[in-house]
Amino acid sequence: MINDRVGDLSVEKQKQIKLGKSIDARSPLWLSISGKGGPDYECEYRNVSLADHSISVCTGAVVLTGYYLADHGCDIDDNFSRQLFTVGLVGLLHDINKLFDKHIALSNKEIFEYLDELYIRWDLKRILDEYGISLTSNELFQLINYTEAGTSLAGTESGLVDSKLRQRCRVFVRMADQLDSAFYRIGADGGVAGVLNKLSTWAEADQDFISSMDNWHHINLADAAHPYLLDRLQYHISQQCIKLAGVPPLLSIHADGVLDLLVPANSKDKIISASLKSFGNSLSAQFSVVFSTTKQPDIMGEVPEWGDLLDYVYDDTHSAILSSLLTIGRSDLDFISTLLIDDYYGLSFSDKSIKGTSATVSPICLSGNEGEDLAEFCKIASVIVLTLNHGTQVKPIKIINQCERREKVLGLLSTHGFKIEDQAFSSALSKTVWLAMNVASFAMKDDGFYSELLGEDGLLSLIYCGNGVSDTKDLGFIPIQSGLKGDLDSERITNVVYRFSCLLNKKPYLPQIDSQIKTQCCLVTGEPVDTKCRIEAKDDLYAIKMSQFSERNGRQSVLGDAKGFTTLSPTSYMEYKLRTRIHENSKADMPVLISSPNAVGLFSEIRFSDEKMANKSDFFGLYDICREDKSKLVLNGPEIFSRRLFMARQESFPAKLYDQVEWLDRLIKSVRRTGRPFHVFRGLPTSRPEILYIDCLSPSLKRLIGNKSGFRIEELPTLHDQLILVLSVLDARGSMSLLYGLLDHKMEYRSLCGIKCLLDDYVADKTSQNKMQGISRFAQVSVDMGNRLNKFKVEGKMTTQDNAIITLAHLASKVQKGFNSRNSRGEQLLILTTIMESVRTHVRNRMPMDQSLKNAIAGNIEKKLSGTSYICSSEYRNKQPLLNACIDIADHFVDAIWLPIFNGRMPNHNFKSQVAEIYRVEMLSIYQNRRNEKQDASLTV
Repeated sequence: MINDRVGDLSVEKQKQIKLGKSIDARSPLWLSISGKGGPDYECEYRNVSLADHSISVCTGAVVLTGYYLADHGCDIDDNFSRQLFTVGLVGLLHDINKLFDKHIALSNKEIFEYLDELYIRWDLKRILDEYGISLTSNELFQLINYTEAGTSLAGTESGLVDSKLRQRCRVFVRMADQLDSAFYRIGADGGVAGVLNKLSTWAEADQDFISSMDNWHHINLADAAHPYLLDRLQYHISQQCIKLAGVPPLLSIHADGVLDLLVPANSKDKIISASLKSFGNSLSAQFSVVFSTTKQPDIMGEVPEWGDLLDYVYDDTHSAILSSLLTIGRSDLDFISTLLIDDYYGLSFSDKSIKGTSATVSPICLSGNEGEDLAEFCKIASVIVLTLNHGTQVKPIKIINQCERREKVLGLLSTHGFKIEDQAFSSALSKTVWLAMNVASFAMKDDGFYSELLGEDGLLSLIYCGNGVSDTKDLGFIPIQSGLKGDLDSERITNVVYRFSCLLNKKPYLPQIDSQIKTQCCLVTGEPVDTKCRIEAKDDLYAIKMSQFSERNGRQSVLGDAKGFTTLSPTSYMEYKLRTRIHENSKADMPVLISSPNAVGLFSEIRFSDEKMANKSDFFGLYDICREDKSKLVLNGPEIFSRRLFMARQESFPAKLYDQVEWLDRLIKSVRRTGRPFHVFRGLPTSRPEILYIDCLSPSLKRLIGNKSGFRIEELPTLHDQLILVLSVLDARGSMSLLYGLLDHKMEYRSLCGIKCLLDDYVADKTSQNKMQGISRFAQVSVDMGNRLNKFKVEGKMTTQDNAIITLAHLASKVQKGFNSRNSRGEQLLILTTIMESVRTHVRNRMPMDQSLKNAIAGNIEKKLSGTSYICSSEYRNKQPLLNACIDIADHFVDAIWLPIFNGRMPNHNFKSQVAEIYRVEMLSIYQNRRNEKQDASLTV
């Protein structure tokens, strides 16, 4: 389905795709047509692509059929799969007639012929054979008609032997279609309420198994200020729904600031409780080992247990951590680099590090694939160094000191009869590494010692976490774990979970504020917070500064305070911290929110084969969605239906008009490539029915696209063409007045002429300079302008002024020899220039503007053309003498242009240019028609 594309591919692009260097970035056919809310239905349905609607009906019909078959004791075997596949295929193709421009019936012959093509193009026969299904294109055509229309076409009964399967297709595809349609319907009977009403109505009618499908709980959470948190909560609710209820949510959609899910009512409490728990855990920063400038290790983030810490160090992807833990002083490099314990275990250093001048040197740590024993040795030594060197992060807590740790390790060694020779090291780092290397080498050859050292109840575990002993008096020391700060945001995360818990359970949420502390207002939500919620520059929150200006009521102005401040509620703080974590950057020029659902339709999340919580790889910016180069992150297309993708959640809106046009064009391409709604908001989102909506357009740009903010799928190609026109005019250094003229009926024709002349001159100039890159776009837009001009003439929409100038061009073409766009501008405007020079002479000499002006114009034209190569053949003026033809030109100019249009005065430069462009375009058109007529005549002969 996704490989059916709109438009053609160039030969060069086909080569790049074949070599795997590029993707096919053309718009998929099924995403370029409305499934709901298209032309004539704007007021009834929200706009959704045909692909999204068809796949939703397909998925819904399959799940409903599966429920039915399971409830009726059907064995889960090949026959079960065959029935589900057949129902799904009919659901996928149930609206196939919408692919055709004219609203034809499903029973039309064109539909049958198209299905024949699909059988070949989609290789449907092979796929059906894999499922053991015998179904021809004719039988599928009949089955679709039976499902949609409810009437049997001739031959339907004989084509499908299994009457039960035919009935299931009709029942479950229609049910899924009605549920999906109800969700997209606008009004009180639409949305989630419309879906629940449908299910309730069917249950009351006692339609067999529908009673078991009626019991759904609606989770509704409106929190437009925190879309990233809602995205993450949506994932956890869906996952817990599948885990605890065995079925994905009937509906799961997060759009325009509202999260809606339908989960089984009998498991809702367990689902919500488990979702909030896993959601809170996901917000906690994962622990990591970081190093100070002196290479002292620090465990940051959440507090890990001993097993988690071992897993972290033993992970082959953390070889850089091992290298940092085993760092030694440069002064001890000669001794340690040449030493091999037991003639095997040692540390190796790169030539670059040996030749360096830094005070410390880090070794090369092998992964398990490169040297299993040496890699194990390095990992054990790293764990020992981490345990011996880690300090306290909370100063009042005095954890076991490093000397005591060393003595305990040496004591364990002595019980096994192993001693370490003392060595004189100038660096404390080297001394610890030397000890760790010796202990690790002994652990490698003595399993009992290894267990007593690194096991769950081993010595290092005891030093780190106390092995579960709560009373430190029994231990005689405070373990390292007690001195860790842990996740500094844990209090905020607890508050976020509490807030969402209140909202999900329909309870009032009251911010927890210390009454003894002066209150402020949250910059984002305006809710009251205390001054403990001030943010600092080091928080590095996305698009928020420490001194962000706000005029919200309740915020103290603090006049005279040299340092401004900003307060954020815990929820807003975690929202913007999550944005920074995802985008890996806290900078944004003018941030706007783009609302685009990551999952749409019935039971959508049952299709997510590689479901996972969103991380950076799941976020596609507008550049990523539009990119064609496969060497970087690209969106191929089908993954939007099988993965949870978050597309262009946050973008920076450009300040300059040209950049805004480019940005909007990327947005349109993104909608056309994904078929998903993209709603752009500068502030908080609101529900919109269009597939593309932008509320932050500058007045000039909004005027260029027809003073509209919302667009349906079928309007996007025209909008894209308009933006390409704007970009082409601006690239060719054209004036904005040309573009604005297109919006005024009186100025439209002359603006089209002006743009065509501008682009033709630009193409000619670049061609003469042999700068051909990108020139095809300008040439194509020029051709489009010519087509629009021809349409204008056919429809007769030109003004009286435009027609007068066009008539002048026709009269001039009778006396001047033909030319083309490659001729000079002076030659193309020869007659008009001669006329204006005559007028200028009359005006300068204050001569009467009557018959004498006509005589002067006619005489000057005849003089200009006589005896030159510019004069054309008399056959084009019916053998009329040249002077008579010149008089006709002069009479028309004075009577139809000089007096009615110019008002008997010399026009300004801008107006004169507009007249020249209309004249020039018409002359070129006349001569091109003459050449075409001659060519046709020669071909006929």
